[in-house]
Amino acid sequence: MNTIILYIRNTRLKMKVIRVLMKNNLYYIEASNPDELFIKLDFSKYASLMIMDHKEDEQEPDLSVLVRANLKKLPILWIASDKYAYRLPDRIKLYITDILLIPFNENTLLRKIKAILQIYNKEFAKAYEEVRSLKKISTNQNNNIMEAIKSAIKERFPVCLILLNIAGSTMELNLQVLNKLKSILRQSDEIIETDLGEFLILFPYTPHKSMQILEAKIRNAVSPIVQEAFADPDIKIFGANYPDEIDTFNELISRLAGGVS
Repeated sequence: MNTIILYIRNTRLKMKVIRVLMKNNLYYIEASNPDELFIKLDFSKYASLMIMDHKEDEQEPDLSVLVRANLKKLPILWIASDKYAYRLPDRIKLYITDILLIPFNENTLLRKIKAILQIYNKEFAKAYEEVRSLKKISTNQNNNIMEAIKSAIKERFPVCLILLNIAGSTMELNLQVLNKLKSILRQSDEIIETDLGEFLILFPYTPHKSMQILEAKIRNAVSPIVQEAFADPDIKIFGANYPDEIDTFNELISRLAGGVS
């Protein structure tokens, strides 16, 4: 379900937009000031579009609002008169998806909303498919991990596994975290998404002190991303070496699970 966030300060204009949304069964929530808007952005799980207006006493849109919406990957439809629309600096244009000029008719507004939502939904669907296409495992004796461990042991090459758990994650957040992990780790390190908010990372054998450094590196990399999604993020990381510290695969999985529980 798409949720449209309205940040429209002009009451008359807001009522006109709401009338169009209600006629077409489009769900919306309102925010009247930046603080309220930021809360709505943080907690609206299905936010798909933000519609905002130009306020007469503003020289240009509030950059903090634009940046916050952009961090949530939220397209922005800006409503303004041509007097202001054509004077936007480039640094502001970067954040605005489309502009609706005043005066406008209801059909034009609806057409722009539907076009933006269609693009947003396609991009979300693409991201969802990318997440689904990743190697999936469960934490109880999955073949991918077992084969990796067996192969490592056969070659007399112990391995290190680190489990990363992010409580309450979403598909979009999973994708952001995955991309971040890929950017900070070596190509030879295998990152496997086990579930929403759960990643298992396979390294060569790593001495305990070095493993702690790796855990800190991972935490420092993903924390800013998770903090944008949750006011009070819950990130747990735990690593173990196999077979030096653990005798059996089941024991390894149990220890990893216990470390993040």
